[in-house]
Amino acid sequence: MLTDDPKGKLYVRDSEAVTDDHTQTEFVVGYGAISMVKRSETMANKGLVGLELFDLIHEIVFENGAYDWQQVVNDVLPKRCKGNTRIPIFYFVNKVGLIDCKGKLFDGAELSGNVATKFNIQEKEFQSQGSDKKRARSIPEINIGVNELYQCGDFGLFLRMLPYMGFNLIKQDLDVLLKILKKHIDEALATKNTSSNFCKVVCIYDYVKNSNRF
Repeated sequence: MLTDDPKGKLYVRDSEAVTDDHTQTEFVVGYGAISMVKRSETMANKGLVGLELFDLIHEIVFENGAYDWQQVVNDVLPKRCKGNTRIPIFYFVNKVGLIDCKGKLFDGAELSGNVATKFNIQEKEFQSQGSDKKRARSIPEINIGVNELYQCGDFGLFLRMLPYMGFNLIKQDLDVLLKILKKHIDEALATKNTSSNFCKVVCIYDYVKNSNRF
């Protein structure tokens, strides 16, 4: 049984809440622990047909699924990509070995129309062209690194400004970005004001890490 009650011998806590006082803890799961365990159970129960956007987002962050990846690419992604701009695809397409070392599809490989469109996405397509673009010019941390940008303002600002950071710079800080995503995933996806931008940042993480283009 999983619980966040410290009286139990087996319990789940966020890693930032772990202190030396919990000497009787036999096992502790860190960042995004409850989310990861519960989401994995839910995904296993409903199967591939029922996979939704947030399930795909969780898989990108935690990489703990065991699915027929070919079926995910052929059936799940085309369904979820219709009318949704915040779908990560590169991790899944890479799972079935369709991306070559230069970030292109191997000869003879095909993706459905909506998935193919997202496969050909460019960096600038992650950026909005309104006030955020103007705001980004006034934040020097965008040209320094992921942690510096994260530390310079609130989390909402971080999510809105990350798309304007050079993706090669993001590549250097992927481990830092992953820790940030794991730390905030539960609250961000549950909050209307941040869920969309959080999914966009996960898509950027997926693009930089799994597209073979960086």
